[in-house]
Amino acid sequence: MDRLIGKINFNITDPSDDNLFTYTPLLRVSMTYHRTLFKELRGFLTGEFISSQETSTTAATNNTLDSYFLLNFGVDWTFRPFNIFLKLHNITNSNYVVWDSYRERGLFGCLGLVFMF
Repeated sequence: MDRLIGKINFNITDPSDDNLFTYTPLLRVSMTYHRTLFKELRGFLTGEFISSQETSTTAATNNTLDSYFLLNFGVDWTFRPFNIFLKLHNITNSNYVVWDSYRERGLFGCLGLVFMF
């Protein structure tokens, strides 16, 4: 069975408000496509856009982090009582900053095993 899942998160905040949340993007949009490849093997592909983010609550020290786009991929295989998964994050190896002066990792992989009971 195929599934297409979309998600939109938005932050409605007055930029002149002293209680502004820093490092919170105004807009975050993602779309995930799940597909069953074989009976027990499934895969997914996710694209995500994260808008620019303010890094300070005061105009005098305000910096803005650029927006960025992420692409993630994963597969999982279930054979009861186990599930094995492989996930690849940032498969385009985008160079972006998620915190003031802290670059996020590039291509990243994760392999795991889940025991179901």
